[in-house]
Amino acid sequence: MYMRRHFHIRLLLYLVAFCIMPSLVSAQPGTTAFINAEYKSVPDDVNIMTTSKYRKVIDLNGEWEINTGKSEEWYTIQVPSSLDIQKKLHFRKKFYLPEDIENYHVKLFVHGINYSCSIKLNGSFIRSHSGGYSGFSLDILESTLNPGRENIIEIEIDNGPGSDIYTFLRPLPWGWKKYAGIVREIYLLLQPKITITSWKLDYNFNKMYEQCSAVFTFTFQNFGQASKTSQTGNTEFEQENIQEIGYFIEVYDVHTGKLVKSNADNPKFIMIHQGFQDTLLFTFNDISLWSPENPVLYRLKVTVIRRNNVIIDGFQTTFGFRDIKIRDNSLFLNGQKTKLIGIYRIEQHPDYGVSLPWEIQKQDVQLMKNLGINAVRSGPYPNHPYFYELCDSLGLMVLEEIPVYQIPASIIGKQETIDYASLLLQEMIERDRRHPSIIGWGLGSNLDVTDKRTAQYIAQLVSLARKLDNRPLYYSSEINRNDICEDLIDVKLLDFYNPELSKLEYTVTEMEKINPESPVYIGRIGSLVIPENVDIGYTSLDYQAKYVSDLYSLVNNNEFIKGVFFWSFADWWGSVPVLAQWSSNANQVYHRGLVTENRKPRRAYQDLKTVILSDRLTSLTVSDIRDESQETLILIGFAIIIILLVALKQHRWFGKNFRRSLLFTKIFFDDILDKRNIQTRQAMMLGFAITSSFALGIASLSFFYRENIYFDLIISQFFTSLGLKKVVVYLIWHPIMNVIIITLLLLCLVWVVALLHNLVLMIFGLNRGVTFSFNLIIWAGSNLIFILPFSMAFYSALNHSSALLVYMIIFIIFILWYISRFLFALKITYDRFFKKALISIVSIVIILIAGMGLFFQKKYQTFTYIDFYLTTINSQYK
Repeated sequence: MYMRRHFHIRLLLYLVAFCIMPSLVSAQPGTTAFINAEYKSVPDDVNIMTTSKYRKVIDLNGEWEINTGKSEEWYTIQVPSSLDIQKKLHFRKKFYLPEDIENYHVKLFVHGINYSCSIKLNGSFIRSHSGGYSGFSLDILESTLNPGRENIIEIEIDNGPGSDIYTFLRPLPWGWKKYAGIVREIYLLLQPKITITSWKLDYNFNKMYEQCSAVFTFTFQNFGQASKTSQTGNTEFEQENIQEIGYFIEVYDVHTGKLVKSNADNPKFIMIHQGFQDTLLFTFNDISLWSPENPVLYRLKVTVIRRNNVIIDGFQTTFGFRDIKIRDNSLFLNGQKTKLIGIYRIEQHPDYGVSLPWEIQKQDVQLMKNLGINAVRSGPYPNHPYFYELCDSLGLMVLEEIPVYQIPASIIGKQETIDYASLLLQEMIERDRRHPSIIGWGLGSNLDVTDKRTAQYIAQLVSLARKLDNRPLYYSSEINRNDICEDLIDVKLLDFYNPELSKLEYTVTEMEKINPESPVYIGRIGSLVIPENVDIGYTSLDYQAKYVSDLYSLVNNNEFIKGVFFWSFADWWGSVPVLAQWSSNANQVYHRGLVTENRKPRRAYQDLKTVILSDRLTSLTVSDIRDESQETLILIGFAIIIILLVALKQHRWFGKNFRRSLLFTKIFFDDILDKRNIQTRQAMMLGFAITSSFALGIASLSFFYRENIYFDLIISQFFTSLGLKKVVVYLIWHPIMNVIIITLLLLCLVWVVALLHNLVLMIFGLNRGVTFSFNLIIWAGSNLIFILPFSMAFYSALNHSSALLVYMIIFIIFILWYISRFLFALKITYDRFFKKALISIVSIVIILIAGMGLFFQKKYQTFTYIDFYLTTINSQYK
């Protein structure tokens, strides 16, 4: 009897498990290491280590040991490398230090550890750091070193959900994969005890750019004993804290090797204690200005000496002269109004993660330069320092930004968020401000700029950035109305997720009408492609080629648009499957690149190159895709109707009870109460028809919005598991399977509700069994079967706002009708306990919904993000 009673429940659970579990199991992410084995082959033009014969480098790259926490066993791994994992990791490496280490000050340089890390040296804690892309350095105390012996460095890395800064690591559709590990180079720099720790260049031009007044600012540090040369030629050490040193600079033209400026004949001598900052003023005449067309660089050589001309420190680096100003909301480079024609680049590669070799970096910049563009947006995080070296030498203007991406105002306005973002901004500017190619600093992307809390965040970062550098500041957002932050920065980039050029033209026109003094800079816009689709529809390779060519023509001929960044340079990997491309989700590769993830140019690259370099549009015809979605959904509806009609005809009592439930409601519910002529099998058939009607509507809605990025962002807040999101993406793109699975899930949900209702019955001493509650819930909803015809045409109605409004009214009427029928059934069931039972049921429903809501909000901040997305949607021109 027990087996027969619960057969339907078990059957439903088996069906759901059979359909879903294989996908969940197969979708579990593994740990993959992407190794950069070419880090030692350093090209001659790499200038990221300020080394010289007075400084030594101890290379810490290469072989390390790693423990992933699964056991106490340690494994060997190469560094730099990118690990596809989100959790705590432990790294360690043994290395040897020379015996004369006491003659040097030791500094640890890290170009990238993703994301939070804690560093120990020989068991002593050194420092913690968060932020995987801007790099950092730290001073090592002598007491922690073992000269002439083996040393061990240990690094604990946290890249998982438990991290304090997980907001910055949150996986989001169309974001980037958050690789873990020591993803860029790491080394020890042995500097003299008296050394230059940093430098900065500020300069101004006269009106004709014939003369430049430059101020070189150097920061000196005395880390202890200072060396001097005795009369016998031996090295001795002084104990005095105050030291007199001199220094001079030499500036050379990198291309010609010609000495341009120097004070070597008259070094400047200063007295330093522990730390000291000093400046040198020079006037340069007839200098060459850096530009994309003429990327002239200068080499700075700095030498530190004593009174007896003994050199104690020195280094070389490169820089350039150029003038960047924003006037009348236009960009002026060296006094010339310049329109930015650029590309959006995410630094990733399928073979190396974010640990790109030197040659791949050079290949990327060369491909972008050959395209004919003049700018690149290196978002959404600082790229490798070598990338900016290449942009300097080959001639590409760069916008560089911190990885503050798609964070709601309620989070970004917190002081701890502002403090952390300020640290990232300071590290980025101090590392890269010598590069003439960088023309702007980004304070974040996809921000809610309608909120005063975001304005507070922007204001504090602007204040910090102005103290560090004078380049223009920007942020990006999809919001094009009600922006209260725009006056705080120099340039706003407007991001577009909607690929339709007609939508872009409409938005630009509306913005020009409202504020003709604020032209548009398009931060990113591009077309999605399915690599297997060559020439059919808007996801084809041919459509992408036509799209970028037409977009360039639109931007080039519209004076109100001051710049555009094509989205994107290459395909990249993300952490979350995106809804818009179900066929390519095996590795979450996002296909928006003009070149593939392996850097193979697509037709869009070739055609855009032709258009830019020759100003000649290409002619392409793209075949349309016939949308058969509506027919499919209607056929599903007819199939449900046929199954229902057959069931009504084959089962006489089922048909009779269906009519009685609608026409003789009180008598029918009395029969349910007395268990007369009402079988659970009949309720299951009716439940299938009702839930499939709703499933058809849900499938229609999700299929209609399958390419809408905001719909994708919203559902991603609930389907947070990678495997589950893959299943959801697959189902949405396959309506038949989607209807089946949603139907089964809704039936399971009804059984769960029936179980809870039976608990309420037991409280009032009316235990009638779960099947009774199931019958009551289902037969109360027999009127809902008439929603089916409307569900069949729902997909078509979504294209018409007036029809959609009618559908919403009809749906509300049916739901209210069901509620009235269900309340009537409850009144018959509970009799004199009706009011108390109703209060109990409503309380349970509220508690369950509130509990689920609190869970999602506390763990994932789901509703904070949904509110952010809805605000973004409502702040755009429709």
